Amino acid sequence: MTEIVSRRISIHEAIGENKRTTCVRLIGGTAIDAKEVILSAGLRSPQLLQLSGIGDPEELKDAGIEPRDDMLDVGKGLSDHLSFFQHWRSLTFRQSIY
Repeated sequence: MTEIVSRRISIHEAIGENKRTTCVRLIGGTAIDAKEVILSAGLRSPQLLQLSGIGDPEELKDAGIEPRDDMLDVGKGLSDHLSFFQHWRSLTFRQSIY
């Protein structure tokens, strides 16, 4: 499924320390259950993980989110990428340079 706006992912405990996701909650409240979930949200991946309770517990608590899994590096090391565009306008317009 593509072009779906997710609100959070649900994390379920498996055998031992391993955790897995089998459900995605969508913006409208719909839940999609699946055998396997692959998170491919690009720049929004850290945000979705944090909204789901995965990340730095202190930051999550400050945001009113119940921590589910301690992963201190989620959302760290991201930076804006500077883009610079130049546009040139010719003083005269010619159909051909020949």
